[in-house]
Amino acid sequence: MRHKKLVYILLLLFIISIPGTGGCLPNKKSSQPVNKKITLYFADQQAMYLLPETRTVSVSDQASKEEIVKKALEELIKGPQKEGHYPTIPEQTEILEVKKEKDILYLDFSEELQTRHPGGSAGEILTIMSIVNTTAPLAGVEKVQILITGEKQETLAGHIDISEPIKQDTAIIKK
Repeated sequence: MRHKKLVYILLLLFIISIPGTGGCLPNKKSSQPVNKKITLYFADQQAMYLLPETRTVSVSDQASKEEIVKKALEELIKGPQKEGHYPTIPEQTEILEVKKEKDILYLDFSEELQTRHPGGSAGEILTIMSIVNTTAPLAGVEKVQILITGEKQETLAGHIDISEPIKQDTAIIKK
């Protein structure tokens, strides 16, 4: 009888040690890079409209919406690749945090977004709306709150209220 118990215990230990039978932690699927098409929005020459520019970026196949948004913002900061498209964000700007809470996307930027902004009401609108129109669809939200070093600001360059979340506006996109 004792011999039988020993055999059962050894058999049980053997079965538990086989991967996939509950004895070992399941193998986590390793993330693989995938290409994702994103649409960025840059200013036109007259600083009246936003122009779409599609790019393909490499992200993990397990990337969260926030990670995809951050990648899109990095591309937006790099500036346009097409002729006739103009940057909307100062190139020294850094992305400090991207966070989605309920139906609002919070984007926290370094102070350079404000201190290095070229100014003017048209430039300010284009910067804000290029950020919102680029990121809102990627995050699946209706509104975006722009923060500077973790804080809400009244304006970016003295003209447009950014103290509250901003809705996407496709009317500013040139068709």
